[in-house]
Amino acid sequence: MSPKASPGRQQQTDSVLMSWVGHRVVVKYLSGPDEPADPGDEKGLVRGEPEARSGVFQLRRFGQIGIEVANTLEDSANDRVTLIPWSAILSLRGTTPAERGGADSRLSREQVADLSRNDPT
Repeated sequence: MSPKASPGRQQQTDSVLMSWVGHRVVVKYLSGPDEPADPGDEKGLVRGEPEARSGVFQLRRFGQIGIEVANTLEDSANDRVTLIPWSAILSLRGTTPAERGGADSRLSREQVADLSRNDPT
């Protein structure tokens, strides 16, 4: 925590993120090239421009390094979990219990995307 941040503000931020864990969130983030390696480069490095991406994911957990997201709400061996570091995140939009229709309710990917599209910019 930075010296200028108040403890109350940090506590409020943590509780908001905790309320989003297990629910779908809209993540806008920076990403590099799609290809993981260049066979023509002896070091295997890929060079390219970063791009902004946006997606609706399930927030699995978060920590000091970043957030872990998945494409589905099910815990299965086929579901890939991706770590997005805080330094790459441009914005993170979760839903409130009121928007979900209750604390235990879940919204579809399309419903979360619609809520995000209707946010004032």
